[in-house]
Amino acid sequence: MGKFLKKFLLFLGSTCTISSVINVASCSYSQNPKTIEVKYNNSIDSPTIVGYIEQDETIDDKTFTAVVTPSSAPNDVTFTIEEGTDPRIKIGGTNNNQLVWGKFSNPDDITFNVIATSNVDHAIFGEIKVTLSIKRPNPTSIELKYSGESTNLVATIKDTTKSTGKIYSEVSPSYAHPEVTYQIKNNDSSVDISLDSDGYITWPQFQTPTNQDIHFDVVGTAVYGGVTDTKPFTLKAIYAKTTSVELSYSSQDTNLTGYISEEGSTGTDKLSAVVHPDNADQSITYEINIPDEYKNNVTIDSNGIIKWTAIDTTIDSIPFSVVAKSTADPTKLVILWILIWWLLEEIQQVLELIIQKVLIYKLQF
Repeated sequence: MGKFLKKFLLFLGSTCTISSVINVASCSYSQNPKTIEVKYNNSIDSPTIVGYIEQDETIDDKTFTAVVTPSSAPNDVTFTIEEGTDPRIKIGGTNNNQLVWGKFSNPDDITFNVIATSNVDHAIFGEIKVTLSIKRPNPTSIELKYSGESTNLVATIKDTTKSTGKIYSEVSPSYAHPEVTYQIKNNDSSVDISLDSDGYITWPQFQTPTNQDIHFDVVGTAVYGGVTDTKPFTLKAIYAKTTSVELSYSSQDTNLTGYISEEGSTGTDKLSAVVHPDNADQSITYEINIPDEYKNNVTIDSNGIIKWTAIDTTIDSIPFSVVAKSTADPTKLVILWILIWWLLEEIQQVLELIIQKVLIYKLQF
C-alpha cells in the first residue's frame, strides 16, 4: 500500500519523503521549474545603475527578483554575475539579491548579465542585462581660493597688467566634477575687470590713481550641480614704485661762474630729473647741500634753476651738491656736484694795472 501511494504521488508530479523509522510520509506537491524570468525592481527592462568613483563598497538600494514558471514550481534561485565581469562587481546584500561594487577611480560604463539559476534544476536559468555606469558625483560645495598673498590688488598707472596670483577652486567631495566657471560680479566701478583663461584677474590701463578702491567679487559656479562660492577683491590704482632718479644739467659745464657783488642765476641752464620707471610718480624735490656759511647764498627753485646772492668777501670756489629726491619714494635720489667760482673785482683791477705798467716799461726800452 505504501509503495502504491508513493508511485501515485510521483505520478502527480509531487515529491515525498517517507521515514521508515516512524512510518510518517512528508510530501510537497510541486513541479520542477520550466522557465525563470529575472526582474530588477519589479521590471524586466534592462536597468542602468549609477555609481560614483572613489566610493568604497556600495550596495544598490533596489533588488533582483526571479519569477519561476509554473507558479507551483519551487522559486528558490541563486543570483550570480556572468563570468568575465569586472571582479569589483558582485551580488550581495542581506538576501544576496543586490548589486554590490567596489571603488572605481575613473568614470566608466560596464555592461554584464545578472543570472538567476534554479536551485532545483541548475539547467534552468534566466538573466537580465545590467549597465553599471560609474560617474563623478556632483559637487556638494566649492571653495574659491587665490594663490596670491592678498586679495587687495594693485594696478600700476599706465601699465596694462594682471594679478600675480590666480583664482582656483576646490570642490567637495574631492572626487566630484572639478569643472568650475568664474565671473566678475558686484563691480562698483565702470572699469572692465575680468578673468583670463588661466585664472588671473586682468584690468585695463589706468592713467591716474583712482580716488577710491574698486570693490568686486569673483563668483565660482560648479558646472555640474550649480553650487557657488564668492571671494571679494579690492583693486587700487597707484604709480609704480620708483627704482631710480636720473638728474642732469642742461649745460655741459657744471662749474658756474658768478662775480663779486652780483646776484644771479644759471638763466636758461637748469637741472632736470627723470624718474624710472616712466610709469612711476614723476614728481621730485631739489635740495642743495652746501657749507653752512653759504647756505643763504645759493638756492634752487622747484624748476631746477640755481640762484645765488651777492658775495663780497671771498674769491674761493663754493662746492655744493644738488640732490633730487623722488616724492613718492624719497630713498631714490641722485647727487650732482657743482662749483661756483666767485671772482674778486678788486684783484681784477690790480692785475690790469700791473699789466699796463709792464707794457709801458717795455715800450720805454
